[in-house]
Amino acid sequence: MNDSKGNCTECELHTNSNIVGFCVVCSKPVCEQCMVKYNGKIFCTDSSHLLMFNDWTIVCRPESQFEADAVVCNLKAGGIDSKTFSLHDHISARDMNENRVLVFAGKIEAEKAKILLLNLNLV
Repeated sequence: MNDSKGNCTECELHTNSNIVGFCVVCSKPVCEQCMVKYNGKIFCTDSSHLLMFNDWTIVCRPESQFEADAVVCNLKAGGIDSKTFSLHDHISARDMNENRVLVFAGKIEAEKAKILLLNLNLV
């Protein structure tokens, strides 16, 4: 498989194996051997990513970790549990030049979180 720039990419765990896809949470390239597939989505071997995908949803893609932290503070002040997830901590160097900070809220509170962020002009 080729990455977004057309380069052939190898699995990070099995360097002699071509990848079959990227984890939907962290974008880590995975081969057939280390891929976890759930509901048609591809995940890496980090089991917390499958849990995150099931229980949390992205409510904001801020420009920086600083902005993400501010968004989380505002959501928590509004009574909404949230957390940041920096893909820079979880992916290969191929994507390090991209903004990859996400803010997650529980799926149950996602709409409330989005409305709060809109009212605060944070999105």
